[in-house]
Amino acid sequence: MSYGLLRSKELEETLARLRRRIGERFPESGLSHLAQEVSGALKDAQERSAWISRANIPLRICTGIFVVVVLIVTLLGLWGLNLDLRTSTLTDFVQMLEAGTNDLILLGAAFYFLFSFERRVKRRRAMHAFHKIRSLIHMVDMIQLTKDPGKILTGLKPTASSPEQKLTGALLSRYLDYCSELLSLLAKITVLYGQHFDDPAVQQAVDGVEDLCNGISTKIWQKIMINAEGQRVIELN
Repeated sequence: MSYGLLRSKELEETLARLRRRIGERFPESGLSHLAQEVSGALKDAQERSAWISRANIPLRICTGIFVVVVLIVTLLGLWGLNLDLRTSTLTDFVQMLEAGTNDLILLGAAFYFLFSFERRVKRRRAMHAFHKIRSLIHMVDMIQLTKDPGKILTGLKPTASSPEQKLTGALLSRYLDYCSELLSLLAKITVLYGQHFDDPAVQQAVDGVEDLCNGISTKIWQKIMINAEGQRVIELN
């Protein structure tokens, strides 16, 4: 078993355990439903990353056949030309050379398009998956946005438009910690796409998702530390 498959299995087990922990602590909560969405993203990543890591043999065969046919046609065309350089003027030779150069450039561009087609298809599938993962990351950010330890510690009377706050200090820390863990797992899911696909655009997207997760996790841990310090002060008093 390869390292990538082993890591994918361990990631699946870790996420399943986190889902159970969230479901036991906060049943029927938005966080619990979001954890299920993350599980779906992981299954999708396992399937897509496996497809991306495999060579597309039919596409490569078709590309190879097309290239061979084009080369044969080109060689036959050159072979059939009846060129007499002794009677050709310099102007004719330059025009012929320019036309041949343009044809070679176009032929090279066509070959590059064909040989890079498989990579571009795989890149497109990975980027589409990253869009969904980013949406899940922002959903985690949204559900933790109203979980403010300051409202618990200061004891301010809520207004009519204030979000409902049912969590105690200890449960709030646990809730925020689960959000941070989900963000960490979402960042790891993106790594599945890049570890067997050496594409600069995909690697850059993976780094971008990890930076996004780290930024939101930093905000969450600031809340956790404020809440922990506040609870400690309350206990001392």
